[in-house]
Amino acid sequence: MEIQVVTLENLYVVGFAWSGPYANSSEIPLLFSQFEQRLAEIEAPVTTEWIYAPFHSRETEFTYYVTLAVDELWTMPSGMTGFQIPGKSYAKATHQGPAAEVTATYRTMFSWIKENGYRQNPSALTIERYDRSRDNASKEYLQYDIYLPLQKKD
Repeated sequence: MEIQVVTLENLYVVGFAWSGPYANSSEIPLLFSQFEQRLAEIEAPVTTEWIYAPFHSRETEFTYYVTLAVDELWTMPSGMTGFQIPGKSYAKATHQGPAAEVTATYRTMFSWIKENGYRQNPSALTIERYDRSRDNASKEYLQYDIYLPLQKKD
């Protein structure tokens, strides 16, 4: 797996939010389905090629967003939210494999961050970026980019 440090510019996103305990994360695929059904309601998307799924991790629960990047935060479609993700540096890798191996991909990235003198920025959002042309509905094989926010080297 190739891991590299990249910088993402400020990003405005609009979409759905979900919060709950990690044990309920099986509800997230439904959020993607609902998002696909209402995607056309989002004004001024930068592109519809990518779905951005930023999330906040906490000790016992997390908040997960399924969004599109937009030019600016205009009016929000009913039930959706919008916000800005400030530009910053990330460790980027692509998960390729079954859903059961996603945790291993994250662990590899966490180890790489530590081994290369970085620290993960706990106050920033982690981002998963999905290519809409791929079928990520199947748990047999997923392919998407993972961006872990970094703090400066010590």
